[in-house]
Amino acid sequence: MANSGIRELHELLLQLDKNRNALTNGPRRVAAAQNAVSQQEQEIDATKQTLVNQQKDADQKNLQFKMNQQKVIDQKAKLNLCKNNNEYEILMRAIDGELKQNDKIEEEYLGLLEQIDGTKAKVGELTKVLETKKATLARVQNEVKAEEAGLKEAISKYEGLCATAAAAAIPEQHVAYYKRLVTQKGADALAAAVDRSCEGCYTTIPPQVFVNIKTGDVILCGDCGRFLYLGG
Repeated sequence: MANSGIRELHELLLQLDKNRNALTNGPRRVAAAQNAVSQQEQEIDATKQTLVNQQKDADQKNLQFKMNQQKVIDQKAKLNLCKNNNEYEILMRAIDGELKQNDKIEEEYLGLLEQIDGTKAKVGELTKVLETKKATLARVQNEVKAEEAGLKEAISKYEGLCATAAAAAIPEQHVAYYKRLVTQKGADALAAAVDRSCEGCYTTIPPQVFVNIKTGDVILCGDCGRFLYLGG
């Protein structure tokens, strides 16, 4: 009966859609893997820039420390030139201030060196992750390439089977509508009728219409327009 032909047509269309989706999904999988690699590379670049900035800050602190050290040496050399205790005490306070300042600078410098070590380690970890993601990209590319020919062959096969099945199951007056609907919806252009309900839109099917489906008539869902066949 025409109705059982529509059921078979739906099954073929589902297989066709499955293979088409798999073929379309291949480039998406590759793009996703490529994006993962790109994002990892960007994170590595950003971390390396952080490392450069930290190194600049550390170099600046080190230079400041050396300049202050020299200042202390110069000031200590002036101690013997002091004319009185007042001048001596003022110079000693200045030297003490410079020494305290240098202690602070040295502490900040050592803290920056620790940060640099941590950032270098992070770059190494990120690089390892990048290599893993590059390997994943290569694997996905190979898989997609290997699957492509088989999927195209399957698509061609099911396109032919669907055309033959449609020619046998779809009445002439519905052919144009069927082609338009299948172009828009693929296998979703057809739906099973189960318990007086369209499984495409879940609308209740009138009793007489459901009887007509049971007898094998080609029926369109009154709500969503799908071709219906007896399911269950």
